[in-house]
Amino acid sequence: MNYFYFILFFGVCSCLDSEGSESYPYNSYVTQHHSGIVWPCQHLDLNCIRNFLAHYSDCTPAYGSPPDPLSPDATPIDIPHANLTFVLTNAVITGLSNFKIGNFYLNNKSGTLVLELLLPAVKSYSPEVEVTYHRKGHEPVIVRDYAGIVYGDTSLTITFPVRYNKIQISGWHVFSYAGDANPPYTLAPKFINHPDRTVRRATRELVHEIGLTLQEALAPQGPVFSRLILQNSICNFWHPSLFPLQMVKI
Repeated sequence: MNYFYFILFFGVCSCLDSEGSESYPYNSYVTQHHSGIVWPCQHLDLNCIRNFLAHYSDCTPAYGSPPDPLSPDATPIDIPHANLTFVLTNAVITGLSNFKIGNFYLNNKSGTLVLELLLPAVKSYSPEVEVTYHRKGHEPVIVRDYAGIVYGDTSLTITFPVRYNKIQISGWHVFSYAGDANPPYTLAPKFINHPDRTVRRATRELVHEIGLTLQEALAPQGPVFSRLILQNSICNFWHPSLFPLQMVKI
């Protein structure tokens, strides 16, 4: 039997009691012996998840709320399929505090811990979006005006490597997925009716493939959303002096 599995299966309950969360009997932990999959927290209980993460890492359980609304720093977001780049200025992002746990399990065979965060709707609006329309062989065209979009039915799947009975936060990865292929959005007329045909064509492509646009825009923001939820509401892995948070201004 894998050593980590032995420690997990017979040692987790001792840490569940330490923060006052509900304690479950050993046989409540669902295990698929042949596949090596272990669900350590019954009913995806958040207190259990907090204590499990704290027990197998150096994180500190967090019981607050992620910043909502969130005011991110002006950060470029590339939309490759339309050959343009967004920079959100004075943006307001809401909906992070409505997160739910979608999945939480350990794969003993691969040494991977999986935590899925679900967000029903994340709304992003900027009164002045700077859009750089890239042109082959020419300088780009820059247009500024308001824009907004809703990331609907969003899933943030976080994977952590587990080595030597410890969760390795340095190797974490976030896969961001927005389930709404036809999200509501707001786009100023200046983008659509611009005199430059390259701008008009790229804007039409942006709107025509709005589902793809959403996925490309969400990809760089998903790790930021995930980190804010983890460190404020689940378990804080990041010491401010060692891991300065980029993009986000709280």
